[in-house]
Amino acid sequence: MGFNVKIGSTYPSTERALVKLYVDGELKDSKEVDVGTSGTSVTLHWVAQAGGHDYTVKLYRLVNDHELWEDSWSDSLKVARDPDGLYAWLEVVPDRVDSGDGVVAFITIENTADYAQTWPVELVDNTGNVWWPESDKYVLDTNYTLSKGIITIQPHKTAHIMVTGIEVYQNTTFYLKVGGITMAMAYVEVNGSNVVHLKSIKCNDELYFKYDMGDYKATLTCYVTGYNAYHTTLELNGNILATINASYLNRYLSLPNGKTSPVVSDIKPKNIPRGEQFVLSSNVSFVVPAPDFKILPNSISDAFNDVRVEWSLSGKNVPVTIIYDIPFKDVNIQRIIIHYKVHLSVDHKAVVLDFISDVGITVFSWTKLSKIGEASIADVGFIQQSLNKLPPGIRDKIIPVFSWVSLNYVKERVITGLLG
Repeated sequence: MGFNVKIGSTYPSTERALVKLYVDGELKDSKEVDVGTSGTSVTLHWVAQAGGHDYTVKLYRLVNDHELWEDSWSDSLKVARDPDGLYAWLEVVPDRVDSGDGVVAFITIENTADYAQTWPVELVDNTGNVWWPESDKYVLDTNYTLSKGIITIQPHKTAHIMVTGIEVYQNTTFYLKVGGITMAMAYVEVNGSNVVHLKSIKCNDELYFKYDMGDYKATLTCYVTGYNAYHTTLELNGNILATINASYLNRYLSLPNGKTSPVVSDIKPKNIPRGEQFVLSSNVSFVVPAPDFKILPNSISDAFNDVRVEWSLSGKNVPVTIIYDIPFKDVNIQRIIIHYKVHLSVDHKAVVLDFISDVGITVFSWTKLSKIGEASIADVGFIQQSLNKLPPGIRDKIIPVFSWVSLNYVKERVITGLLG
């Protein structure tokens, strides 16, 4: 595994430097380099072993054979079983940009095995952002296929992949993961970074659609942790503006009452002292409503929605991008972009129970009313018998009420109460 180290310099002349790589407290590699006024880069190597590891890169200036400490960087990574016969390289260009500029990642994956290999592939940064590489539709390459983050590479072939649309706002380390294994990494240095720096991003990995009165609803919750890198306190000055792109789930976004965005965001604290942390939280609601077919009863619409939810959502993986524009007093609007992937799941018990009930209500309506219509609880045999035993004056008042309450409504209430 290679660690690409970028070294800047404020010294007026070229200096001799020593760079050391420590993994789990042990020295794994070191190199001496000349660092000019415009800086330089060096790659340190380590034979990766499965498991979690902490690593530290230390930089020393060499003066008369003495090592004078200048800087260090520490982080952690997880290495699983190496995909057999796969080798990967990652290059992100340019490697030095201004805040908010875009970079492009070039990924190379070589399969040296005698058989085709299929693995999930993703690009991850040190805060938790995730990008799924996609095939370049303008390039015809029979060496591999790539769709929704899953790559298949033919034997003894090499895949060349380009990832665009990556904006950086602070110094960032990118990791290339194949099959969940970190195979390569690259570093991008940012001039004039945001005055807010990110430390971690976490969204719920599973988006679970629960049954609610015929609809299926889910909520995506995200937390962004960062800190104030400005020289003074940051004061929130207005509302946070947020937009979301959730692929084909966009059609199911739910706009809360009184809100202009489906992303409901909050930041705490509102006034962030210098060097202190903040937490940016957001909730996004999704609703898959039963379609209104107008001429067909609700039971058929509900059954159609059960099938749609099960086939179009269950088990799918979806990329999600949320953009936050945060207004702070006396500084420019600070933009935070998070990229995440979520796994979709549905309440299978509710799907099955609702579908069977819808079929039963539809059949009952046909046999009882001789048409496909909305049967009410007043049409149920034992309820009819009970109503007929009431005095006429009372029966005439109660029957309209019972006729108004459809079996479909009762069914939705029961399933929501049991499983919602």
